[in-house]
Amino acid sequence: MKIKSDLSTKTALSVAIFGAISLTSADVYSSSTINSLLEEVVVTARKRAAAESLQDVPVSASVFGSSQMEAVFAENLADLGDLSPNVEVENAGTRAGVANVFIRGMGLSGSVPTDEPTAGLVQDGVFWGVNYGGLLDSYDLESVEILRGPQGTLFGRNVTAGAFNVRSARPSGDFGFGGKITAGSYGRSDFAGYLEAPILEDKLAVRVAVQDKNRSGYIRNNSLGGESGESESRMLRGVLKYTPSDELDLTLIAEKYSNEGDGGVTFQLSDSDRKKFTTNQGDEGLTDGDVNFYALEVNYDLGHGTLTSVTGYRAVDARDRVDIDAMSADIFSQSAALDQDQFSQEIRYASEFSDNYRFTVGAYYFKQSWDYVEQRNPVVNVNTQAKLDHNSKGVFADVDINLSDALTLNLGGRYTREEKTARTAAFGAAATPGFCDPNADVVMDCIFGPQDSEQWTNFSPKVSLSYQAAENVLLFGTATRGFRSGGFAMRGSPLTTPYDEEIVDAFELGVKADFLDDRLRVNAAIYYNTYDDLQRTVVDPVTLLQTTLNAAAATIAGAELELTAQLLDNLVLNLNYGYTDASYDSYDNFDIDGDGTVDPEAKDLEFGRVPDQQIMLALTHEQEVADWGVLVSRISYSHTAEMKLDDGNFIDSPSFEDVSASVRFLSEDDKWGVALFGKNLTDEEHFTWGLNVLGGIAWGGTPRTWGVELSYNY
Repeated sequence: MKIKSDLSTKTALSVAIFGAISLTSADVYSSSTINSLLEEVVVTARKRAAAESLQDVPVSASVFGSSQMEAVFAENLADLGDLSPNVEVENAGTRAGVANVFIRGMGLSGSVPTDEPTAGLVQDGVFWGVNYGGLLDSYDLESVEILRGPQGTLFGRNVTAGAFNVRSARPSGDFGFGGKITAGSYGRSDFAGYLEAPILEDKLAVRVAVQDKNRSGYIRNNSLGGESGESESRMLRGVLKYTPSDELDLTLIAEKYSNEGDGGVTFQLSDSDRKKFTTNQGDEGLTDGDVNFYALEVNYDLGHGTLTSVTGYRAVDARDRVDIDAMSADIFSQSAALDQDQFSQEIRYASEFSDNYRFTVGAYYFKQSWDYVEQRNPVVNVNTQAKLDHNSKGVFADVDINLSDALTLNLGGRYTREEKTARTAAFGAAATPGFCDPNADVVMDCIFGPQDSEQWTNFSPKVSLSYQAAENVLLFGTATRGFRSGGFAMRGSPLTTPYDEEIVDAFELGVKADFLDDRLRVNAAIYYNTYDDLQRTVVDPVTLLQTTLNAAAATIAGAELELTAQLLDNLVLNLNYGYTDASYDSYDNFDIDGDGTVDPEAKDLEFGRVPDQQIMLALTHEQEVADWGVLVSRISYSHTAEMKLDDGNFIDSPSFEDVSASVRFLSEDDKWGVALFGKNLTDEEHFTWGLNVLGGIAWGGTPRTWGVELSYNY
C-alpha cells in the first residue's frame, strides 16, 4: 500500500498528540458513547425467531446501532460504508440520491434501472427494486447491518456482493421527543426531530421522525460564475406499533422522501483546476425526486416458533437533467425520468423448536414495473424510452444443526423463478418502429419495437460450519452461491437477445474473537469468489450507446480485518483494513478503443472503481467535565488506494486520504449536547467515477466540510 509519506507523518503525529492528551486524563469516565463501540450488537440478518449476537453469527458483517451512528456523525449509508472494510458507497455522478454500492470488488456504476445492482438495499425487510433514494439518511434508524458476501439464501436475487439491511427506529411505548439543528459550510442548514408517544397503554404506540437538509453549491462554475452542487432533501416517517397480545404485534411504517437541487457536476479531466468546472448549462442542471415507502410487519408467536409477514410497497418518481460534457459550449446534456413502483410479500416461519436445531423457512413474491425515458441534446438531439414488467417468486430454507456443543452446521437454499417483459424505443429517426421523435419535448409518444419476455430459474445453496473454539472465539467457514438477475439491454438500442444471470460461487473463512475481558475485539475473514457470465455494460466511445453482455469470467479474492480495542476506560481504538485482488479470467466482446474490433487483451484490465487496499483508523476519547457532563472527541484517518474509475481503464484515480475529527459535549443527564465536526479536513481532491467520453470526464467527491450541531433528547 502506497501512502504518501508526508501525510502519513502528519497523521501519525496527530494520533500521537491526541493519544498523549487522552492519557493525561486524571479522571476515568465510561459513558454510553465509549460503551457503544464495544457493546454486544444484535442482528436480524439471518431472520431467526429472535435477534442474535453479531459475535455468535458466522457471517461477515459490520453493524451500527443508533448510538454508534451518532458517535461517528454518519449522515447516510455512504458514511457507514466508509467504516466497513471492502465497502464503498457513492452517489451516482449522473443522478443525485442514487447509490452505487461496491462490496468485495463487485458493484454497479451508473444510474439507469436497466442494470441490476450487485448489492441489495433492504429497508425494514423490503428489498428495493431500484436504488433511487439509495443513500438513505441515517437519522432515526435503529440499526444498519452491512453484510459482506453473497446473501442469496435469505435475501434472494441481486446480492452477489452483499446487502445493507436497514431497520427504522420503533416506538418504545413511552413518551419522548428529541431533535437536532446543524449548520455548517456551504450554507448547510439541517433540522431533524422525532416524537414518540403511547396511544393505548401497552397496546398501541406511535413514533414520527422528520428531517430537512439543505446545502448550497460547493463547486465553482468557470463559465457562468456562481457555484453548483446545491441540494435539498426532506424525509417524513411514521411508525405505528400495535401489540394486542403477548403473542401478536403489528408494525406499520410509512415514509416519504424527496430531494431536489443541481444535477451531477461533471469535470473535464483536461482542466488543470478540477475544483472548478465549466459549463453553459446554468440552471438546466437539476434533480427532482420523490419516493413513497410503506411496510407492514406482522409477528405471531405460535409457541414453537414465530410466523412473520412483511408486506412492502415502494414508488419512485424521479426527474434529472445533467451537463455531461463539462464544456463551456453546451454539447451534450442529458435529461432522464423514471417512474417505478414495486410490491413485495414475504412470509416466513422461524423456530427454535429443539436445542439441537434452529431453522427459518419462507416464501417470497416481488413485482415491479418501471418506465424510463431519456433525452440527449442539443448537438445530438435523440430520445429513447424503455418499459419493464418484472416479477420474481422464491422459496427458501435455512437451518442450524448442532453437531456438538461447540460445532454447528448451517445448511440453506433458495429456489427463485423470475420473468421479465421488456419494450424499448431506441435512439433514432422518427416514425420508425422502435424509435422516438428526436424533436419531441417529452419522450412519451415513442413508437415501440416488439416486446420480448424471458424467464430464468435459479437454485442458490449454502453450507457453513462454525466452531466455538473458546467462550469468546468463533471460527467459521462458508461456501455459497448467489446470482444477479438476467435481463435486457434497454438503453437507447432495439431489444436484442437477453443476457443471462450472473453466478458467483463464494468461499470464506473467518474468525470472531473477544479478548482481555471484552476490551479487545478482532473480527477477520479471507474470501475467494469466482464469477461466471459476469455482466458488464459496454459503452461505445463513438455512439455512446450502452450494451449489457455476459462478457466475462472473474476471480476476486481478499481479506478483511475489524479491530476494536479499549486502550483505557475512556479511550477506544478502531482499525479496519480491506484487501481486494480482482482479476478477469476472460473478457469477451469488449472493444476497448472503439475501433470496431474486439480486443482480446481486455482480460488484463483492472476492475473499475475497485481499490486493492483500504484502511481506516480512529480514536475516540471521553473526558468528564466537572459535574457538567462529558466531552467526547474523535479523530479518524482513512486511505483508499489508487484505482481505475472506468471499465476500460482510461480514467485514473490517485490514492485518497481523509482526515476527519469531531468534539461533542453531552450534558450529565444526556439530554442536550453541542458538537463541532469536520470531514476531509485536508481538502483532498478525489473522484468517484469516470467515463472515457468527450476527452475524459469524471465526477468529484465532496471537499472539506465542517458543521456545528445542537441536540436535545427528552
